[in-house]
Amino acid sequence: MIVKGASGGVGSLVVQLANQVGATVIGVASARNQLLVEKLGVDRFVAYDQADISTALAATADIVVNVAMNGAGGDQDVAMVKPGGRIISVSHRSPRLPAGMTFQHTYPGDDTDSAALPQLVQEAAAGQLTVPIDHVFPFTLAGFVAAHEALDSQHTGRIVVAKELPTL
Repeated sequence: MIVKGASGGVGSLVVQLANQVGATVIGVASARNQLLVEKLGVDRFVAYDQADISTALAATADIVVNVAMNGAGGDQDVAMVKPGGRIISVSHRSPRLPAGMTFQHTYPGDDTDSAALPQLVQEAAAGQLTVPIDHVFPFTLAGFVAAHEALDSQHTGRIVVAKELPTL
């Protein structure tokens, strides 16, 4: 399985869940996020900003999960999936698919969320899933301003605003 956007919030969960069921996982993200993605447990890491992933991962996976920004790079997904494989993407547009290949659009709030969310919360509470956090800001006006500004900068992990700062 290839997870495109493996360093993001959803991608990091997909990597961990795939590991739990014994899948071989290739994580695709920017080079600056390599350490984070490797800590999540990928079997292989490919930096999209240092390699042509269409070539480096050509016909490599039975499943490509694309949770990168807006499902960018649908043609890359087609190149990376094996004949007869499946692409699961947050993209609203299906790329041109060869015969036998399938495309599934997924999005926040679809019918599976209500069933999956309790399980994800339970696993996170038990320490079986982690969400990388870059920075925690206080629940104040200044904290919200700082958090919003942090969204525009490079960050590794989630930006969180919390009432009480947790001990990390």
